[in-house]
Amino acid sequence: MNIQEATKIATKNLVSMTRKDWKESHRTKILPTNDSFLQCIISNSDGTNLIRYWQPSADDLMANDWEVINPTRDQELLKQF
Repeated sequence: MNIQEATKIATKNLVSMTRKDWKESHRTKILPTNDSFLQCIISNSDGTNLIRYWQPSADDLMANDWEVINPTRDQELLKQF
């Protein structure tokens, strides 16, 4: 799916999203929000290295390999901020 479809599902269900292309390299997941302080939470697969902002590349914005994932830790990530 594209980034807009993934973002709609992720924000509605409070789950993360990622790109299939990232699975082999850095396993990043994004938990998008509408908060001005906490625009999104970026983390790797084990929940460390949390970041509040993300600058997507043109490839990220045009990609159709976005997927929504549902790790149980997403609720825990929100509590850390």
